[in-house]
Amino acid sequence: MPPPRVPGVFARPTHAIEPVATAVAVFIGTSRRGPVARARQCRDYATFARIFGEDNRAGELPRQVRLFFENGGTECFGMRLARRGASGRWSYFAAPRLADYDAAFRALDAQVDSFNLMILPPATGQGAAEIATVQAAASRYCRQRRAFLLMDAPPWPDATTAAAEIASLRSGLVLESSAIFFSRLIVEENGTRTAVGPAGAIAGICARIDGTRGVWKAPAGVDADIRGVVDVEVALDDASSAVLNDRAINAVRAFPHRGILSWGARTNAGDAAGDSRYIPTRRLALFIEESLTRGLAWTVSEPDAAPLWTAVRESAGIFLHDLFRQGAFPASNPRDAFFVSCGPDTTTAADRAGGILRALIGFAPTRPAEFVTLALTLKTAS
Repeated sequence: MPPPRVPGVFARPTHAIEPVATAVAVFIGTSRRGPVARARQCRDYATFARIFGEDNRAGELPRQVRLFFENGGTECFGMRLARRGASGRWSYFAAPRLADYDAAFRALDAQVDSFNLMILPPATGQGAAEIATVQAAASRYCRQRRAFLLMDAPPWPDATTAAAEIASLRSGLVLESSAIFFSRLIVEENGTRTAVGPAGAIAGICARIDGTRGVWKAPAGVDADIRGVVDVEVALDDASSAVLNDRAINAVRAFPHRGILSWGARTNAGDAAGDSRYIPTRRLALFIEESLTRGLAWTVSEPDAAPLWTAVRESAGIFLHDLFRQGAFPASNPRDAFFVSCGPDTTTAADRAGGILRALIGFAPTRPAEFVTLALTLKTAS
């Protein structure tokens, strides 16, 4: 940049990093119609119903997508699972298996560039063991895609049973990439009351609160009222909520004069993973990592040298400073809120020879100067 010839304030040109979306949801489940293993983008429930129908006899997919939009969701991808019967035709009576979900994940890789939340509404006839196996696989897939899995709890009769059985259900899960919610919700349709899992509604609340407060705000509390439902399947009080909270099971509760609220915001990691035990902290980290990875993709055309390191620090620093100004970090000054390191202290000579640029990003989501760190590996032209 040439030196300025007149007095004033001048900003060096930089590569602006655009924030990615935070609440694009993927719903994978069974329905009585619609394309199989083909993701379809829906920006309202009417579009979903037109493609996949509203018949819930094959599973909870339509109900959960409806609750997603009723609670603030704005964009999702629906994907139908089905298996071929003896006649060779698609059958919605056969409950999907792990192989069907694995095929759906591969289809998502090819069809959907980016998403943030995943919900797997249970299919009719799907057993608890099969659901747990599928959820574990989905959590691993979400980790690869920088997404977060919202899980419906089994139809536990009470909090004591939930606390006793949660350990076995978490076997194989990527704990920090998933969260579970209990109890199920009650909806009323044509005078009939039916139980439905809460994950779709929680995804809608995530979208609603992300839009009004930011992804760093927990999808829980008095702002997290659940709309479009009439009750919960299992009533929970303060004592039972405490039991659930101790086991990192997020309560869904009915409160007099307040309605039905999401009342917990912990990942399945519980107390074992530092700040990753909180849903907003984990989702904020995923948002930052995805935004930076996409926003710094231009480094692939640049030589790995000091000017590039400076540009990366500036771009990432401006992006994080904008988040600081929006209230994403509780610190009173940027120094205690975040840091960006990129240069010879993060990238070795061997990295440079191989065209690899490494950057270290830290941010303090809950306590100033106590940083969650992200290691980014970028390609350069070297």
